[in-house]
Amino acid sequence: MREQELTTASAPQLDTPTRPREDDDDASDGGSDVEDMTSAPVSYRFAPARLRRRHVPVRQEPDAQARCVASIQSKPFGQARVLNAYERRGGWLWVWWDGRFGWVDSASIYEQCGWRCALVVNVDPREAWPGDNYLGRKGRFVLGPDTSGFAATNAMTSVPTLVVWCATLSSPGAVGCSHTTWLMLRAGLLLIYATCMGLLWRAALIDPGVIPRNPPDAKPSLPPGCEDAPDLKICHTCNLVRPARSKHCGSCNNCVELFDHHCPWLGTCVAKRNYAYFALFLNAEVSLIAYVMAITAFRLVLAFQNAGVPATQFEMEELQEAPWPLGAAAVAAGLAFPVVSLLCFHLRLAAIAQTTNESVRGVYRHARNSNDKGCRRNCATSIAATLRGPLPPSRLEPLFARPCAGQSSSYGAVPAEPWP
Repeated sequence: MREQELTTASAPQLDTPTRPREDDDDASDGGSDVEDMTSAPVSYRFAPARLRRRHVPVRQEPDAQARCVASIQSKPFGQARVLNAYERRGGWLWVWWDGRFGWVDSASIYEQCGWRCALVVNVDPREAWPGDNYLGRKGRFVLGPDTSGFAATNAMTSVPTLVVWCATLSSPGAVGCSHTTWLMLRAGLLLIYATCMGLLWRAALIDPGVIPRNPPDAKPSLPPGCEDAPDLKICHTCNLVRPARSKHCGSCNNCVELFDHHCPWLGTCVAKRNYAYFALFLNAEVSLIAYVMAITAFRLVLAFQNAGVPATQFEMEELQEAPWPLGAAAVAAGLAFPVVSLLCFHLRLAAIAQTTNESVRGVYRHARNSNDKGCRRNCATSIAATLRGPLPPSRLEPLFARPCAGQSSSYGAVPAEPWP
C-alpha cells in the first residue's frame, strides 16, 4: 500500500464559521484552553479496539450530556477512521462528520465506546474514506458494512451444494446410475456452483458506483436552470449535487450512482457498476436451486425403480437412509420462492426501465419515465448492458492514484463529472 503524507501545512483553507472563543472559566472545560485549528486542520486516527461494531457520538457542545448530532460507526473488520479536527478544547475535538460539525470526546472515548484516538501524520486513504464501506488494499475491492448478511448468503448457497456433493452424489451406487452419468451430474453441479459463487463475490466486492464526498468548504449548487429539476438534489451529508437516479444510502453512508437498492444479502448496494453481476447471480442461484432439487428427485426415482418393494416401505427406508439429501432439497425448496420472486421482480423492472428505488417510491406513478423506450427495447438494452456492456469506471480509483495533499479535498474526493 502506498501511504500518503498529510501535513497540517497542506490542509485546505476552510470557509467555515469559526466558533467564538469563550471566557477562561468556560474554556477551562477539559482542563485546557481552546485551540483554533480551522486554518490548518489536524488529522486524528480513531480506531476501534474491538471488532464489535460501536458508535461514537458527535455532540453539539463539548459536554457528555449535550445533544448528539451524529454518530461515527466503525467499519467492518475494525478498520480505523481518520478525521480532521478544526478546534480542540481539552480532550474534545471539533470535527466535520455527516455534513455537520460536532464535538467528539477523545479523552474518554476508549472507556465509553472502546475506541482509541491518536494524532496521525501518514494518512491511509482507506481510513480517510468517510463512508462505512471497507476498502481493500489500493482500493482493489469495496466491501459493504453488512458482512453478516454476505456470510449468510455464502452459507445458504454452499451448504446445500456441499451436502449434495458429499451425500447425494457420493458414488454412482448412491444415485443408482452409471459411472458416466454420475460424473456428468457432479461436473454440472460444480460448474453451476462455481458460476454462482463467482458472480456473488463479484457483485459484493466491486465498487457499486460510490460518489466521493466533497470537503466541508465546498458549496454545492444546482446548475443554472435546474433549480426545479426533480432528479437533481443536493446531498448535505456528502456535500455534493447528486446525479439523476442517484441516492444516499444510509446503510453504506455514501451517495451511490444509479442506485437500485441496498441488498443486505450482498452486504452492499446494488447500483450502476454491480447491477449486472447481481442480475446474473440471481439467474445462477435459481439454476443451482433447480439443479439441487432435480438431482434429489432423480435419486429418489432411480432408487424407487430399483427397489422392487411397496411404495410405503420404500418411503420409510429412504427417509431413514437419506436424511441429508432430503434436507438439502428442503433447504433449496425453501429458498426457491424468495429467490424466484426477486428474479421475476427485477425482470419486470428491466421491462419498464425502472430501478427498485424508483418503483418502491412510485417516482413515475404520475410522471412520464423518460428512460422507458418500450418493453422490447428496454429488455434488449438491459440484456446488452448485462452481457456485453463495458464496466463503468470507478470514481474511487483516483483516490489511490495521487497524494491526498494534491487532491481537491481532505477526503481525497474526486469531483463529479461536469454538467453539459
